[in-house]
Amino acid sequence: MSSLLLLRGAMGAGKSSVALTLQTYVDKLIVIEIDDIKKEKYGTTEICNPKIDFAEAGIQAKKALRDGYHVIVAEVLCEKQHVEYLLNGAEILDGIYDTSLSFIWLDCSVKTALRRNKTRFYPQIVKHQHRRYTTCIKYENELVIQTDKLSITDVSHLVLKHFFKENDMQECISFRKKS
Repeated sequence: MSSLLLLRGAMGAGKSSVALTLQTYVDKLIVIEIDDIKKEKYGTTEICNPKIDFAEAGIQAKKALRDGYHVIVAEVLCEKQHVEYLLNGAEILDGIYDTSLSFIWLDCSVKTALRRNKTRFYPQIVKHQHRRYTTCIKYENELVIQTDKLSITDVSHLVLKHFFKENDMQECISFRKKS
């Protein structure tokens, strides 16, 4: 059975780093970063049409899931409607595919986010986004990981344990040596 993980979280919490690290551990894993879709369409991550862009991520996920891949979609996904655009694009809500769906929220303090994003975003943008997270939708059984004091490797291992059921982990994970 294929697995879809919505790796949600605060700006600077490590969503992209964790997703890319997991690709070194998990066979047949595709990472879809909605930022990449936005960069390709608009030339920047600061412009977004959620109805179209999140549905596009869902369509990409659907194809990968159908081909037998596990999929991680990395994005803040704060609003319920945004998650629904993605899941509708992936046809997950229709129950057509035998797919395991997991939610993980990566969190960090504003101070950590500012330090991690000091060359990428203006401080006022980071602070504004973090204020917004207090109103984000929370999902039942969603694992929340505070990343301030954890390494990317530690966070990645926590995500792996939650993303795959214990009995499925051995057949999905191949701890490949980095070259």
